[in-house]
Amino acid sequence: MELSIVFKQVLENKTFIDVSLSNGKQFQARVKALAGELVVFSQVPGREFFEMYVPMHHVVSVEVRIS
Repeated sequence: MELSIVFKQVLENKTFIDVSLSNGKQFQARVKALAGELVVFSQVPGREFFEMYVPMHHVVSVEVRIS
């Protein structure tokens, strides 16, 4: 499954995901918006008042929790 499809589903469901980036950083967040090849993350722990803009090609893996 393509990352863009996963991000669209997460955006619609408003769920938290675990994200791993190519630089080794990992975080939990919600997808706030998608703009082409750019993902806007919000509610990142420790940075709740900020948004994180990440190019999709820097995302290595995504873990979606389904309850």
